[in-house]
Amino acid sequence: MQVPWTLAWATPLYLLVGFPLDFYRFFVFVLTSFLVLLLACAAGSAVGAKTRDADGNRSVLMPLIIPSTLFSGYVIPYAQIPLVWKPFYYASPIMWGMSILETSLYQGAEFGDCDSSIPFSRRHCYATGEEYLKHSTCALAQQLGVFGMIGVCLIYVTLGLLLNIRMIHKAVLNGQV
Repeated sequence: MQVPWTLAWATPLYLLVGFPLDFYRFFVFVLTSFLVLLLACAAGSAVGAKTRDADGNRSVLMPLIIPSTLFSGYVIPYAQIPLVWKPFYYASPIMWGMSILETSLYQGAEFGDCDSSIPFSRRHCYATGEEYLKHSTCALAQQLGVFGMIGVCLIYVTLGLLLNIRMIHKAVLNGQV
């Protein structure tokens, strides 16, 4: 059911926000949305299988969600995250999903309201999408490219599904009622 729901919710969102009507960018948006939803469902199912009530869910999920969001590069910008906290940045699935969407949207873009003839050190704007991406995401994300980052998300999804299967076998299908 994740595929039709992803299409049902992501398509209007994509169109209402005003993203470019380009099949490649739309496909990347929908695929990234699907992968993030699948990972969230797998993680939620694994935690739900292990815990027995809403308080137990919160006690497990909040220590995972808060650092993942906080150090994703969008609450605290990548350039301002201290070196000691960078591992949390690279481990955040939210960062990888958002970096895919940003790279897909801004790669190759040119911003007409910023004069590129002025050196970057003297202006307060970005003339190209590559300039923006260089300062808003990490170099590893840009080296991997969109499909490399999708590969990272697929690794997260695989790990989430394996954890989900393990928790279901351990906590649900254990023969105890």
